[in-house]
Amino acid sequence: MDPSPILTDEIFAAFLKCRYKAYLKLRGAAGEKSDYERSQAELAAEYRTLAMEDLLRRHNGVAVIESPPSLPEAFQAGAALISGATASDAGESCRLDALERGGRTGAMLAAPYTPIFFVHREKVTAHDRLLSAFGASVLSRVQRTPPEFGRIVNGKNFKQSKVALATLSGAVCNTIGQLKALTEDTKAPPLVLNKHCSECEFRRPCRAAAVEKDDLSLLSGLSPKEIAEQNRKGIFTVTQYSYTFRPGRMKRVVEAGAGATTQRCRPWPSGRAPSTSRRGRQSRTPRSRSTWTWKARPTRTAIT
Repeated sequence: MDPSPILTDEIFAAFLKCRYKAYLKLRGAAGEKSDYERSQAELAAEYRTLAMEDLLRRHNGVAVIESPPSLPEAFQAGAALISGATASDAGESCRLDALERGGRTGAMLAAPYTPIFFVHREKVTAHDRLLSAFGASVLSRVQRTPPEFGRIVNGKNFKQSKVALATLSGAVCNTIGQLKALTEDTKAPPLVLNKHCSECEFRRPCRAAAVEKDDLSLLSGLSPKEIAEQNRKGIFTVTQYSYTFRPGRMKRVVEAGAGATTQRCRPWPSGRAPSTSRRGRQSRTPRSRSTWTWKARPTRTAIT
């Protein structure tokens, strides 16, 4: 096992929010923590303590190992519950809030540990499930047996939900592959502002760089998919994108009989409308460029 792992759960979580942020984290960059990030970290720490107390009440009387310095040695001790552990293997590391043995036997292969993660929010997101699957993938290599499922405890009522790890293994391997490619790539990924920027520690330097480049991501109404589509067309700046604007059709009020309707049409370049066909039996008398009055021609009656 690598004593100084490169890929941590913090970097994994950063990649799920922003590829550029993960690139900076991999190179040891540190920014200015926002008030939101600090408050969320404090809430997570407080919730971790409360959730662990609730878990210990449910496992009253069982052997518990807290914050073991060596996870394999804790496995050999055969404790039913392990809290505050860190699994590390092959340059990857993840903090595990708790580990629960699945059976009563002391053999590790017969009863693998199940990872438990604490989420202080009331709703579990897809990122929370992916992060738990990442921790389970590291744990499976340490204990040499993959856990059948993971467990997430969230909300004020400490609700427990299972995480199907097998369905998330492909997404976890794909994310790890992209992160390892970032560590080997000397060129930084493209900077794209997103909704996470308001709470990110790198929000100020990233926005300054985007303003200097006149980057398209300054337009919050454009999604990353739309930005990528514009980049394929050779449009990379807000100025370039502004030239693609085309005004909509002008509105014209048309009076027909007793009522009036609004039509959207193009203005006549010469200021007058073209004549109608003979089948229409109607003529239009222009009053102005924007208002037209419709008058019906008198019909001829046949003389018999």
